[in-house]
Amino acid sequence: MMDLVILSNGVGEVTTWVYPLVRAIAERKDLLWRVSVVLTPCSHASGREREIVQSYPAVARVLPPDRFWDFLLWGKTPGWDWQPQGVVVFLGGDQFYTLVVGKRLGYKTVVYAEWQARWVPWIDCFALRHPSIGAGEKGTVIGDLMADVAPCTPLGGNYLVFLPGSKPMKLRVGVPLVLAVADRLRSIYPDLQFYIALAPTLTPPELARYGGNLAGDTLLSPQGTAVKIYGQFPATALFLGAKLCVTTVGANTAQLAALGVPMLVLVPTNQWDVMRAWDGLAGLASHLPGLGKFISSGINRLVVRQIKQGGKFLSWGNIYAQKPIVPEYIDYLTPDLVTQYICQLLDDPARLEQMRQELQAIFPRQRSGVKLLELIESVAEK
Repeated sequence: MMDLVILSNGVGEVTTWVYPLVRAIAERKDLLWRVSVVLTPCSHASGREREIVQSYPAVARVLPPDRFWDFLLWGKTPGWDWQPQGVVVFLGGDQFYTLVVGKRLGYKTVVYAEWQARWVPWIDCFALRHPSIGAGEKGTVIGDLMADVAPCTPLGGNYLVFLPGSKPMKLRVGVPLVLAVADRLRSIYPDLQFYIALAPTLTPPELARYGGNLAGDTLLSPQGTAVKIYGQFPATALFLGAKLCVTTVGANTAQLAALGVPMLVLVPTNQWDVMRAWDGLAGLASHLPGLGKFISSGINRLVVRQIKQGGKFLSWGNIYAQKPIVPEYIDYLTPDLVTQYICQLLDDPARLEQMRQELQAIFPRQRSGVKLLELIESVAEK
């Protein structure tokens, strides 16, 4: 028996980094590993990371973030025991925690480095997203964990998928916009169906708080347009069968790109004071009573202006390709304008196919979770 300790933090990391690894572990019936996930505090966490991870295959136990400091500083855990042999794997948070936990438990250490490898002299091995990340002889390229999406049979039908996000600041604008766009599209494409891919941190009743009326697993617009809520995670089958996905920014753009799914990426600036997730002094100032909304509005206007002037990309497919494969719109977005953008794509099958082919070329199937598992095995055997 060996202990595998996974360090992670927010919902993006546990759904796109942790899941591919534990899925690969679950596929291996010969591994006598006890998988423990330790969640570190994160200002952007949803609060449901523990619940999500506990639903994963192969995960034996989860340490919530409010117990993390007791564990890191004093080694205290709620009745947990530890095997003599183990490996600590970094999949989100601060890479330094991997070093400390590894020393405390006497375990080998592996860090997944998406952009940069830190503490190289003291970490045993690095799993690199890209060969340009410097880690010397300790680095092994495994590819992009966000792009490790297991293939499956597409869901049948003629439909479009909306991904309005998971956080209140996005849903407050995104859900009413989705419902209004669905109303307009129904009159143009009577046979087209609509889905919302439900984020794993949400329930249908929580989604309905931001707009529409909930009827079973369907969200009804004020005009009666039905938008089905797809709650299965991961939503690979839904994405693969979609004519188009309309999404906000986030890790989901990497997953869609990895599947070769055509997408339209929207960042509404309709409410400048909604975005208040900044770190540091800016984050603190944006939450000041009375003044917070004005400060956050000013910060967001400045950031958007810099993005537009600098020609920066927001979706992962475009970021990796450094060219606009999928259309991105960061602007004041009305239902009529978004409907126009969607119709331009739906009425141009050749462009959708080109988008699909270019995304598949950037994100070839690489099973990064399996490669990470193999790397962990090699480190454990040393």
